[in-house]
Amino acid sequence: MQRWQYEVLLTYFYLRLARIFSLSSQAFTSIATIEGHSEAWYRASNFAVPEQAESVALEGCQKRAKAQHLAKLAKKCTVVTLTSQPGYGALVCAKKGCAWVVSAQTAQDAVDIAYANCAAQYKGCQKNNIAYWEDFNGFERQSTVTQTVTTIPSLSDRYDAMRAAQFHSKFDGN
Repeated sequence: MQRWQYEVLLTYFYLRLARIFSLSSQAFTSIATIEGHSEAWYRASNFAVPEQAESVALEGCQKRAKAQHLAKLAKKCTVVTLTSQPGYGALVCAKKGCAWVVSAQTAQDAVDIAYANCAAQYKGCQKNNIAYWEDFNGFERQSTVTQTVTTIPSLSDRYDAMRAAQFHSKFDGN
């Protein structure tokens, strides 16, 4: 082995070890759902490793599916989002599906954006009990799983969502 090959190999292993034992931690969020079934979603956030966040989200989705009498579909739970970006997230559902956002600047921004995304894609998006969460690098906060808090989208966000839905309905034939 030549010296440069040795240095490249050593650098690779050093970088892998640095990633494994990194002093800067990340908080991973994962969302799992069954496509077309808004009642069977689950979110897990503030986990140290992505595999743990995915595992908790999938397990939660499967449990929720069974609780909603969708036991035959529980195995169809899939991870639809996995991120390590800090910020706030929110998820808003309608009967035919859900929309979400991660890495928003504030909790209200997350709720407003998720609601607007939902209203642009679906009819009858929920307006109360919108699920939102905090997800920040570091571990000052403990790992959490789905918490629901009552929030209401602002009037301007409702208006924007309504206009977006009208715009999309012209092209969707609805």
